[in-house]
Amino acid sequence: MFFQTNFCNPNYSCDQFTAHAFMKIDLICSLCHVLATNYKRLSKSNVFSKLSSYGHGYDSANEHLSHNYDTSYSNLGGHNGSSSWKGDGILNVNEKETMQLLNERLASYLEKVHSLEQENTNLEKKISEWYEKHTHEVLPDFEHFYKIIEELQNKITTTTVENARIILQIDNAGLAADDFQNKYEMELRLRNGIEADVNGLRRILEGLTAERNELDIQLQNLQEELEHMKKSHKEEVNNLRTNLGARINVQVNAAPSVDLNRVLMEIREQYENLMERNLKEVETMFLARSEDLNQQVASGSEQLQTVQTDLIDLKRCIQTLEIELQSQLSMVRKSALECTLAETEAGYRSQIGQLQNMIDNVEEQLGQIRSDLERQIKEYKLLMDYKAHLELEIATYKSLMEGHDIQYNFWSSVVGTGISHAFLHLFIKYFTMKDTLRFLSFPSMSWVQEHCIFTVGTEIKSNKMQDIKNKIQIYRLKRKINM
Repeated sequence: MFFQTNFCNPNYSCDQFTAHAFMKIDLICSLCHVLATNYKRLSKSNVFSKLSSYGHGYDSANEHLSHNYDTSYSNLGGHNGSSSWKGDGILNVNEKETMQLLNERLASYLEKVHSLEQENTNLEKKISEWYEKHTHEVLPDFEHFYKIIEELQNKITTTTVENARIILQIDNAGLAADDFQNKYEMELRLRNGIEADVNGLRRILEGLTAERNELDIQLQNLQEELEHMKKSHKEEVNNLRTNLGARINVQVNAAPSVDLNRVLMEIREQYENLMERNLKEVETMFLARSEDLNQQVASGSEQLQTVQTDLIDLKRCIQTLEIELQSQLSMVRKSALECTLAETEAGYRSQIGQLQNMIDNVEEQLGQIRSDLERQIKEYKLLMDYKAHLELEIATYKSLMEGHDIQYNFWSSVVGTGISHAFLHLFIKYFTMKDTLRFLSFPSMSWVQEHCIFTVGTEIKSNKMQDIKNKIQIYRLKRKINM
């Protein structure tokens, strides 16, 4: 029971437990040394010398085992191993004094065991009270926070993607705005050029209109002059007729007159020739002016045709340049999208790398924790083996103390056979008196050894496995509390 203190106390480390265990082993070894010395002395008595011939098959092995126990006990307990079993000075001591000394040592040992058991009981009570107080404490549930963190991470990812999409749309809108701005400036330049051409043609048209108006005025003047000439001609004809009528009257009264018809015809022909000449001059002038105007209109038409041809060529060039611009813009957009995609992939790749590093670190820590846990389990198993061995020794010495008066002669007789003390202790604890007589009566000890080892081994194994299970549960519970 007192060995459970080291396992139940969570403040004990492995080194502290080992030191504590070796201290108890030192105490037990001191007791074993005294008992072994007493048994060795009793084995040399003549009372049981007739049993010395039994069990010679085990003398060498058990003597070697006893020597190993003596060596370990003497090294740990501070006694001389050479004087434990071989010394002859202790044979001169009185048997009664030796038994009193042995009983005193056993009494002190039992007091120590009782105090340790009481201390262990108090510690177990404190531990149970502590567990009763802390059983209702539950570790905080971080699942809600994990969900919130996951939702926030999803929102951040969605916002990042939306932000990248908006930035891409802004870039596309900026490129489209630049495209429309270039188109607007180009159309504005074309409009200004066409307006300049139209203004030039308008000035030419105004000049032609002014010349036409002048020609119309000249034509009206010529027509008025023609009318005036016709009017004056008619007046002259009338005057001549009047004059001719008077002359005729005169001539009639006087000598014969000239031929008036011929004169009128000559005058008419002169005026007609004058009118035709004037008409021809006006017509020639009009035709010359018209020819000039037609030539100017033809040259303007040719210029207009040339301008229209140049305009068509410019439109074709504009369309070609627009197609090239669209292709360049598509390539630029594609490259921008590829750059954005590469940046996004690089960002997510870096995040994945960070997460992978975190996973590797956690796995490495988990591996270290597992290795530490396996090492502690191995140390725990080793210490449990020490504990089981020491508890077996303690139980053996307790049974020896409780029944030493009845089995005193048996111990005194059997020790002389050379059987090891551990084997004899197990035999006394787990066998009846009938088995003891059979043990003393058979020189071959194989069945006793096999039966003892099988019985004791089975019980120790079951107790050890149950203790290991209990300690592992306590250890796991401690680990959970510490975590």
